[in-house]
Amino acid sequence: MRIFRHFTGLKDEDRGAVVAIGNFDGVHCGHRAVVDAEIPSLSASEDEDFEQLEALLSRASLVIDGLLGTGLRPRERPVEGAAAEILRRLRAAREAPPPVQIVALDLPSGVDADTGYADPLTVACDVTVTFGFAKVGLFAGAGRRLAGRVVPVEIGLPAGAADALTVEELRLRDLKAAMPERGDDAHKGTFGTAIIAAGSRRYPGAARLAAEAAARSGALGPGSEGLQKIRVVLNESHLARAWYEGAV
Repeated sequence: MRIFRHFTGLKDEDRGAVVAIGNFDGVHCGHRAVVDAEIPSLSASEDEDFEQLEALLSRASLVIDGLLGTGLRPRERPVEGAAAEILRRLRAAREAPPPVQIVALDLPSGVDADTGYADPLTVACDVTVTFGFAKVGLFAGAGRRLAGRVVPVEIGLPAGAADALTVEELRLRDLKAAMPERGDDAHKGTFGTAIIAAGSRRYPGAARLAAEAAARSGALGPGSEGLQKIRVVLNESHLARAWYEGAV
């Protein structure tokens, strides 16, 4: 409802419309907010050829995607019917120049909130505003690629609501609070030493990523004990303060 209220101060030609899969008859108070704000509304049952939807998308610069929610299981039940037709046209608008910007509510329509599996019709978003807690599917599988920037927002959940969760999102602002402050007189010997044992002949990337992370953290002399091939890859990454020991 808060989203709908933001439309009230706009000019008629800028206010867009709200599109629904089914009829508006008997829907919850969200539609009442649309009516009160005098925002045009359109249901798929009233636009069987989706011509009105295509016209709206051709003029739109922003689409708020709230079509499908967290209960969707696209692997077991792919998106079909009116929802599929709407997503196809949204993809076309996304691919047309200039591309329409998309903000998803909770998660992009077509993404499984638990696994990140995405229906082939899912359209990539620029931003996903997720309610309460970020859904696992926004950081896993195709969901991570399709969600864009993920922005969790508070919705008034009880303080202990997170206690029963089995996963936790690590946020930069939380990690910074746990890290010691670096004094103005700090130097390369202040932050400890990192030794990395990682990688293999076939998969040298892990050793490179670990060494780069250690160097960026400020640790003195991150050493990597591994195979000769890994040492070559690491040398190519141009880490000024890293040294790499011989094959083991």
